[in-house]
Amino acid sequence: MIIYLITTKNYKDNSWIENRISCYKKEIARKRMTLRVIFSKDELLKYKNEYEKNEACIILALINIKNPNEIYKEYEEFPMPKVIDFHHNHDIFSNEFSYIATDVFDSMRQVLDVLKKHNCKQPALFAMSSLTGRDPYRISAYKKLNYGYKELIFYDNGYNYLKAVKELLNCNTRIDALICSNDLHAIRLIKVLKAIDEKWANKVLIISFFDAKLASLITPSLSTTSSGFEQGAKEAIKICEELWKNKNVSAIHKFIQTDLIERESSMIYNPEGINFDICKKPTDKKIKEIVEYAYISNKIEKLLLNCDDLDIKIIYYLMIGYKIKDIQRLTYCSLSTINYRIKKYINTLECNNHKEAIDILNDFIDINKLRDKNNLK
Repeated sequence: MIIYLITTKNYKDNSWIENRISCYKKEIARKRMTLRVIFSKDELLKYKNEYEKNEACIILALINIKNPNEIYKEYEEFPMPKVIDFHHNHDIFSNEFSYIATDVFDSMRQVLDVLKKHNCKQPALFAMSSLTGRDPYRISAYKKLNYGYKELIFYDNGYNYLKAVKELLNCNTRIDALICSNDLHAIRLIKVLKAIDEKWANKVLIISFFDAKLASLITPSLSTTSSGFEQGAKEAIKICEELWKNKNVSAIHKFIQTDLIERESSMIYNPEGINFDICKKPTDKKIKEIVEYAYISNKIEKLLLNCDDLDIKIIYYLMIGYKIKDIQRLTYCSLSTINYRIKKYINTLECNNHKEAIDILNDFIDINKLRDKNNLK
């Protein structure tokens, strides 16, 4: 079977969509299928002779699909099964196309159950968008579940993260838990919290979504929910196979369960919370500097997503101060191989040299967690 994976041309600029596409590539390779990554309807038309003569299927895995019905209609003319990787809940009865969707409602329920178990009195949703992605569904789930909390939501509409931070820091309600829209937003927020109160981790729980690679490597390690990307890719391929086998099936809908991964950021019970409005805070200029610097976490995540075992070893040895010649001896690699990979790290992090890159990694990554997670010595 040939899978035409329709995605966004600049998908490698977005770590979430890059992770999703990577999961598809692995699953399609495992199934010994043929993959074509396509960026437009016109590009797909170039393969007309191929898909008319072979078993083929379209999987639409785009960024922030606002209206799946419109996307489906755009590709309806192509004579092969189509699956939309929507990853959000929507009306199952109004959609006549096949799709996979993450159970966002259940993810939020799991998060709120943890907060209830830890006796949190007042959580807040942080850096949520009411416009795109999963966030509108999370906000809706939070309201419908109604655990009795006062509704506190700090929005990041239009990618205005700094505005959300400032609104949080000016809030006069004592907050003891923060539910962040994704792990990288949470990691950036942790940098801000450290600048406000060194003991913040003993006062506030933080839980987010997606299970980024970096989430388990920071201190405190970040509690989060699994992305569902790997299972989603498997289920999407299964739908393709089923639609080809059974022509009487018009559409298949599958919902992907996610798991809550509890780590250090949600371990305290009866948190006292923080009233940010009366805290001694850095200047607005300093807060802006912290937030802008912390955006490097996006690049670190991109680096980690593209690391193999050898990359992790080289990065670890560099972080603990080994010379390149020592790393060559420990990894049994040529000097050119190691230098090539180090250059890749420098370029990904957009640094001037490897020392600058390693300083950044040491500032975000707990070296002990990197060592233990990868069984390094």
